[in-house]
Order: sequence, then structure tokens, then C-alpha cells
Amino acid sequence: MAYELRATISTPGNADFVLYSNGSIWVGTSTNVFRIDLVTLAVTTIFTGVCSTNLVEDQYGYIWFLSFTATLQRIDPSNNSITTFTVVSGQNTHNRLSLALGELWVTVTNPPNSVDVYRVDPSTGVATYSFTTTGSSGSVAAPNSFLLNRTGISGFLAQVLQVILWVN
Repeated sequence: MAYELRATISTPGNADFVLYSNGSIWVGTSTNVFRIDLVTLAVTTIFTGVCSTNLVEDQYGYIWFLSFTATLQRIDPSNNSITTFTVVSGQNTHNRLSLALGELWVTVTNPPNSVDVYRVDPSTGVATYSFTTTGSSGSVAAPNSFLLNRTGISGFLAQVLQVILWVN
């Protein structure tokens, strides 16, 4: 299969996170979040500020990311508007965002060695459950990602023990 370079597009800053959704390419950088229209190749600045996590799309078509202060941002692709949700105040290091089973999962590091995990309902932006995990090495422990294949708290807790990957 052959490919052909048809255009190059410049955005200020390095592309740290990229997502294809809604006929656009979404780019998160250390200074902004951009939307690139694949028809016109227009670059639109959607958010000014640090995009500190990957970009994910929920089942409703919204684009989510965490800004530097663990503030959850939701982009509505129909009009590029942003709604802000505060999961936890004042935390700005080693935060992660995942989407599994239709729920957003936010991890927030609490030095020296614990991590708070929040389940966020994407339809409301409300954190519906949280728990704290601790690392055994004395260093900051941060879940990199987790995969869930069951629902319910007991099934979830059993899965968390099996599938959280630690980054020390």
C-alpha cells in the first residue's frame, strides 16, 4: 500500500498528544489544544494552557483531557466549547486520564507515595467514586493505565489489584 504526503500542518509547540475524532485531528501540546480540520486544514486553538494528559473521546463524542492543575476539561466538538470540572484542587504532578467501560478514570499523585483514583461520569463530570493506593518502594507511584472488564465495586476492586501498572 502506497501513501502520499498531501500537506503538512504546523502548530505552535510539540504535539504531545494526538487524537482523531469527529473528522478532525486534536492535538495537545504543552501550551494549547488545537483542532485541525481535515478538509480545510485550518488549525483552531481550542484551549490555551497545558494539556498534561492524553486526549480521550467518550461515548457521547466529547473530547476530554486534564489541564496542568488536575482540572478536567470537556470539549464539545459541535461548537468547540469547553466545560471545566474540578476533580481535585491544587494537584499538578503525575496525573493520568483513562477511559474504560464508559467511565473516565483520573489518577492524581499525592507525594511521597500514594495515588488517588477517581471515577468520573462523563455525562455529568461528577466524580462518583474514589480510593487511594500506595506504593511500596517509597517513591511516587502513579497508575499508568488500567483495563476493566467487569462492573460493580467488588469486581472492580478485584480487577484493580490485578491490572494497575505502576510507574516508579
